[in-house]
Amino acid sequence: MEPEALLHVQDLKVGVRVGKRMKFVIEEVSLMIRRGEVLGLVGESGSGKSLICAALLGLLPPAADVQAGQVLLESIDLLRLPPKRLRQIRGAQIAFIPQNPMTACNPSLTIGQHFLETLRAHGNSGSKRERLECAVAILEQVGLPRAGQIVGLYPFELSGGMLQRVLIALAAVLQPKVLVADEPTTALDPDNQELVLSCLRNLCAEHKMGMLLVSHDLHLLSRCARQTAVLHTGRIVESGLLCDVMRDPQHAFTRALVNAAVSKV
Repeated sequence: MEPEALLHVQDLKVGVRVGKRMKFVIEEVSLMIRRGEVLGLVGESGSGKSLICAALLGLLPPAADVQAGQVLLESIDLLRLPPKRLRQIRGAQIAFIPQNPMTACNPSLTIGQHFLETLRAHGNSGSKRERLECAVAILEQVGLPRAGQIVGLYPFELSGGMLQRVLIALAAVLQPKVLVADEPTTALDPDNQELVLSCLRNLCAEHKMGMLLVSHDLHLLSRCARQTAVLHTGRIVESGLLCDVMRDPQHAFTRALVNAAVSKV
């Protein structure tokens, strides 16, 4: 029996205004993210991966617009929601893990203050102490030692690998149904990459979250994702079980990705 579908993207089309005309950069993209599973979205730089993430979260830049399609979080079409309702859902039911941990945090706030703000913004009525205890618990869950001390530190006092796990904890603290992770290991060394991937795998399995994991590296996705979709110039050119795609790629671009992945083994 297939796990329950949490996020269903249907025929997503995104355009960017260039002068007086609209250039379509995402064309009829369809994705399915299931409970407890990781879907790996793979493509080269400039293929549109980050734009898809932004469209799912309602965070497209001003020059870009969704022109067609649906983004169904269970039965709710996120593209049809008013901004206030979307803000309530974003973070609580669908959360984002950004690419660069060193620029994603507010340098003037401690790690604990980031958690306090996130929990407060989504209606957590607990005391400050209770919210900090919640922060410590999720930091421990993502494998950070001395979490009770970390909440008192500022972002610049942590390494890139530690800070990326803080961002994962921030995204997961409200136990959303879906995580969207946009190349969360790009700036990390191999050891920290493996720690982050292990952390993401464990969160999805333990909390039955679905996850969209974005990367340009098929070998990296093979360590975490079950399903994959290959994006090339704004279109999905191949999709399916990742093991099947790697064993018998059908599209020329997929074959190039597989060859690059095999060379890293």
